[in-house]
Amino acid sequence: KAENKKRIVVVGGGPAGMKAAITASERGHEVILFEKNDKLGGQLICADYDAHKRDLKSYKDYLIGQVEKSRIKVKLNCELTPEEVDKYSPDQIVLALGATPVIPPITGVDKTTVMTALEAYEKLDSLGKHIVIVGGGSIGAELAYTLGERGHDVTVIELSDRFNGNSNAQSKAALNILLRPLTNVKIMLETSCKEIEDGKVRIERKDGSFGEIGADHVILAAGMKSRSKEANEFFGVVQDTNLIGDCRRVGTILEATEDGYFMTATV
Repeated sequence: KAENKKRIVVVGGGPAGMKAAITASERGHEVILFEKNDKLGGQLICADYDAHKRDLKSYKDYLIGQVEKSRIKVKLNCELTPEEVDKYSPDQIVLALGATPVIPPITGVDKTTVMTALEAYEKLDSLGKHIVIVGGGSIGAELAYTLGERGHDVTVIELSDRFNGNSNAQSKAALNILLRPLTNVKIMLETSCKEIEDGKVRIERKDGSFGEIGADHVILAAGMKSRSKEANEFFGVVQDTNLIGDCRRVGTILEATEDGYFMTATV
């Protein structure tokens, strides 16, 4: 238990923010947790829509359950701004704002048939037959498998020469085994998406040649970027201000959880 009880404001209800809030509350601090959406979970909410992510869903539900059983004051649908912080007179503020999807500068990226990978999980049942995924990292790779298994014709466009390159060796090998029998999933390496048009995308291959791929929907999986700029706006409001999780650096769920725990385990 903490010797000196504090009022701690946590901004962001993803895994990092929830773990920080839970740990601080367990130590006896007064905790207020702000989440701009209507439910906790952050990016883990995608696990609600994909049966292959049931372990992540269980973990998300566990964290939410721990928050609900605690004395944490949760404020949903509330995007706390730096100007509003003083109203709560916190001794410490923990910023767990997370990350946002990278939107590549592609002509046509603003079309209604284009969405981010996180948005795609919520729309799995309404996606068209032909899907193009821009980005073949872990997010795009896992989504390609899910969509391919559901019967969609999926083409993954990856600028580098590696597919699922940011996953560890075990995850990569397992996914390759699962993808092998799915002939409806095509991987195009060293290929860039140049333009998104109605019903198709224009691509450029490494050799400089161009081509077109039919696409009912285009899913952007080009990575995530930290919301560090938004987080930095809070500095100077409260003397004890800390960044955790993806808004400090984009990482894994494990890293976000450890960030949240260690930030409040010793205050």
